[in-house]
Amino acid sequence: MSRKAIMGAILFIVLILTPLSGISSMKTVVENGPIVKEVYAAELSTVQLNKTEAANQIDAFMRTIKQPTDKDGKVLHIKSKTDLLNQFKNIADRQAAEPFINELYQEEKGSVYLKPTEWPPSFDKQADYDVVQLSKGKAEVNQHLNSALYGDLTITIQFEYDDKWEISQIVYR
Repeated sequence: MSRKAIMGAILFIVLILTPLSGISSMKTVVENGPIVKEVYAAELSTVQLNKTEAANQIDAFMRTIKQPTDKDGKVLHIKSKTDLLNQFKNIADRQAAEPFINELYQEEKGSVYLKPTEWPPSFDKQADYDVVQLSKGKAEVNQHLNSALYGDLTITIQFEYDDKWEISQIVYR
């Protein structure tokens, strides 16, 4: 039996069995030809971000962004901003971490230094916050903050799920 015939048979079986199984839609991820993974929409809809998981992920982000430095502000154990960005793997996507890194750190003579600036307002897991499910695989955490330096503001931390929850965007309003 040819590969084309086998793929046609598999597609036929999937099309026939999918309605019978109660699964309304299916997303198939294809990399370089073979099917790598199938994610069912019904399964994804059951994935919800809870407060503990959100707080843990935000804590990991804050621990990573606040790198240890020497007395001159030189970041220890990091040689470039790219190295620092790589520390966010499994915590946040590049688009969420990069603005913070660019605002807080500078690269100079093969090292990374902390800029002399104020830290942005931080999420406080001891204070009230809401976790809102936006759609399948998307959620956000909202927290109202009040500080002497920044006044009243709301921090919104958006998450996306792709095998695990990751921070996708942080917005202050």
